[in-house]
Amino acid sequence: MTIRRLLRFLTALTVAGAFTVSCSSSGSDETSDGNADSTETSASTTTIAAPILALTGNLDLVEGQCYAKLPPPSTVVDEPTTTTPGGRAQATEPTVPPTLAAPTSTPRPSIVALVDCGEANQGTVYATFCLGPHPEFDDDLTAEPCPGNVEIEYPGDRTIRRAAARICLQRFGERFNEDYATSTKTATEFVPTEGLWRLEDRRVVCLVSTVS
Repeated sequence: MTIRRLLRFLTALTVAGAFTVSCSSSGSDETSDGNADSTETSASTTTIAAPILALTGNLDLVEGQCYAKLPPPSTVVDEPTTTTPGGRAQATEPTVPPTLAAPTSTPRPSIVALVDCGEANQGTVYATFCLGPHPEFDDDLTAEPCPGNVEIEYPGDRTIRRAAARICLQRFGERFNEDYATSTKTATEFVPTEGLWRLEDRRVVCLVSTVS
């Protein structure tokens, strides 16, 4: 009888030990799942490549500054998921985007991010000027000091862009002492819209970027 009782006691200990190990393993899985849930509930965000120093109007940039385009405003927010006690993934309620401000009648220049020129950027400002009436050709414009001539009427988008590109290319040769046709740099410009022109904002910003 003593031996049988001893065997039963040892058997009971073995079963209890196996049950304890099984529970510990299950608890470890729950902790792992909990960490996964924590990761899943973090909504991703979109950022630009370089840290933003400031936000500014594109026509407010000055020589030597660098800019980067802002990511487009998102109207759809990532939907993080949570896990129910039963283990099923369940989407949380989507975040409602804030109400957009009512548009104003005053024209505004496009907003860009001002970034460190040592970081990734879309362009570096190498010249700025205002557009005014050409002394020889009525259908053309010329560069003049800002704020510019207040008497000139809006000449049309094509005339503004053509004059801005021509003058920026002239300033390119003066600034970098090289021919644009054989340069590895790409030049572009920001020009005033019709609304800004009528508000006497006739500034042009010339920018350059290096082709990688």
